[in-house]
Amino acid sequence: MIIGITGTDGGGKGTAVEYLVEKKGFIHCSARALWIDEIHRQGIEVNRANMRIVANELRAAHGDDFLIMEYKRRTGFTPEKNYVVESLRATAEVASLKKEGGILWAVDANPHIRYERIQSRASESDQISFEEFLKHEGLEMNDPDPHGMQKGKVIALADVVLQNNSTPGDLYLQIEKALAGSAIGIVNSQNYLAASLDDWQTAFYALYGHIDDKRSLDSIWRHSMVNASKFSSDIRKNNFGLAFTHLAHIFCWTVSFAERCRRSDDEHLSTIQTLADMVWEKYPGICPYCGTNPCSCSSPGLVQKDGNALVIPKGDPTKRPATLDDWGRMFDYIYSNAHAVIPIEALAFHLVEETGEVTSQLIRITEMLNGATSEEKKRELFREVADVFSWVCSVVSKINKTYFYPAARHFEKETNVVYGSIPTATLSKILWDEYGSLTDLICSTCKTNPCSCDQKLRL
Repeated sequence: MIIGITGTDGGGKGTAVEYLVEKKGFIHCSARALWIDEIHRQGIEVNRANMRIVANELRAAHGDDFLIMEYKRRTGFTPEKNYVVESLRATAEVASLKKEGGILWAVDANPHIRYERIQSRASESDQISFEEFLKHEGLEMNDPDPHGMQKGKVIALADVVLQNNSTPGDLYLQIEKALAGSAIGIVNSQNYLAASLDDWQTAFYALYGHIDDKRSLDSIWRHSMVNASKFSSDIRKNNFGLAFTHLAHIFCWTVSFAERCRRSDDEHLSTIQTLADMVWEKYPGICPYCGTNPCSCSSPGLVQKDGNALVIPKGDPTKRPATLDDWGRMFDYIYSNAHAVIPIEALAFHLVEETGEVTSQLIRITEMLNGATSEEKKRELFREVADVFSWVCSVVSKINKTYFYPAARHFEKETNVVYGSIPTATLSKILWDEYGSLTDLICSTCKTNPCSCDQKLRL
């Protein structure tokens, strides 16, 4: 068995490889070792920039699949042994890997978590600032050198994606499930209440990604708008059962949109950000309009800032919400007072309005020529996507505080509810109620993972 490893720096590729080598007996084939050997041969400094340059030189001299072919020459990739090749960064390497019968795994994590990891490991090539880290990563995702790194495209080709935002034990569980040929199961019946927003994004891609990759970004977002419209209708009719269903679907389509942007080849829409990154950039623990927590936008005499002119400070990464429901609690603290006097119908209309704002930004990017740069348009698009998520969280909070009885009735079937208590609705519970099974996530329509609804769709 041959497993190729790709992924983002600090995502946990080394941890995954270490587990495969020490616990499963895989033979380690390291790209880093090849590059560093060549750097030492040339007598130059070992750093990230030189590693990228040397790797590009070796690919140019020996072929873009040099990594795979060199280790094939050295090991023979004999069928009775298992190999793990770390790490693939060119599409030609993936093609050669798969010709040898190998599979590709990608390991990823939140950028701030990844940066802290690479600083703590004190490697010669990793002593850089966070800004330099992001700059190098952007280049490696889509290197203009024809023999350079194309990590963004390589990650998109992965057969398995492992999200390493939690403990090593959680990563090991994902590895075992991947080795067993099962779904990733990063969000499952045992951990969904503690799953991060990134985990949910990865889990929904594992469930629907093979279908969403065939859809345009416009098509994916139209589904968000349709479900937002249905949600507002449910609220108007006091049908909270259907409201929770459509709220779950709004979230699903929103993370699917964010993941589709991450995998897009369109420079006007592509990004390395996850939905969690977009939300934290817009809402770094404060209201971005008044700059306070709790929000004071309704205070007398306060002039609200124009959304297009916002200068939002960077948030403290140590205070960034860890789980999906932590994001809900953050928004509850920021906006609970401001939303206390707003009826839920108005919040539902705000949610519909924000889905329309995303559509407006898509039109602005794809159809309109004006003075704004491509990066400025993308920034505004992703800020609007963040707004959609914030209103989803606000609606859940409002239901709990003002309409707790229908929320309780909806979730009273939970077996772990203490007798006499009132169950509360959280976004993770709403999602699991719609997409959860006895073990993993499943499509709410066809009841399979991965979803098989594409057999009935014209894509």
